[in-house]
Amino acid sequence: MRASRLRATLLAAAVTAAALYFLLTDAVVAALAAAVDNADLPRLAAALALVPLIQWLRAWRFGVLISGRLAMPDRDLIGIAALLNMFNFVLPFRIGEASFPIMMKRARGLGFARSTGILILVRLMDLCATTAILFGGAAAIYDAPVHGWSRPAFVGAAAAAAVALLALPASGLIVHGGTTRLLRSMPRALTLLDHLLSGATTLRRPPQQAAMAALTLAIWGLHSLIAFLAATAAVPGLPFPEVMVAGAAANLAFALPISGIAGLGPAQAAWATALRLAGEAWEPAIVSALSGYAVVLAGAVILGAAAYLLRRRRS
Repeated sequence: MRASRLRATLLAAAVTAAALYFLLTDAVVAALAAAVDNADLPRLAAALALVPLIQWLRAWRFGVLISGRLAMPDRDLIGIAALLNMFNFVLPFRIGEASFPIMMKRARGLGFARSTGILILVRLMDLCATTAILFGGAAAIYDAPVHGWSRPAFVGAAAAAAVALLALPASGLIVHGGTTRLLRSMPRALTLLDHLLSGATTLRRPPQQAAMAALTLAIWGLHSLIAFLAATAAVPGLPFPEVMVAGAAANLAFALPISGIAGLGPAQAAWATALRLAGEAWEPAIVSALSGYAVVLAGAVILGAAAYLLRRRRS
């Protein structure tokens, strides 16, 4: 186990090193130094202050999937959301996701299969929301076709992702109902399926499903706002739609299994590439990517460390 972790860490470090080697040219380093000297600190502080709201919304979403009620999240769920976010940054190759079932078992007594099913559902919804933002924004900012994608293609992809976001809970109910009949003679498999789809089956009514989609869009809309504040603190004048697309591209890259050490490397390359395709210069594109990364990393570590210390204090 230790050998496999060491290999994963070394590979993640290699990914980060390779990305930084290509990104941090002399011109970029000079632009970065100038941005540090002239950064808009109040704007950076505002971006950092919004990070806890994202974890509160994520905790609220977890609570809805557990109970089916729209009640506000409690302290334990907020702490779990903060710790999960921190672990996803500090541990390579999405290993941090494995902490969620463990934390839910200890805090809520939920079985691993049920917690895993809830996590899978929220990640699928995150993927749909981020994809909708990426392609919807791309339709607004890219005049010329990008890698063969025209504006109607971007609009269609954004619409499909939005429909998928709305349909995911209902699809889970349909899958559950259909497979339940097929697995009646296999009680163990049926029990496992019940647990894995428990998140979807708690959302039986359309208002609950709409609330889940609204929470997911609020989370990623807030991500876009934080990205804009952080980016324009270092590179003034960047348009909001361009930063929104860049932030969505970075979040999709961060979700890849190979995301580098502490999420540094592929996500920033995706951000900068999105801005470059929109006509921005390479150096400010990378500087804005690193500024956005610094804010979300700082927020993840500060909130995660605070949640950990509070948990240790209570235990």
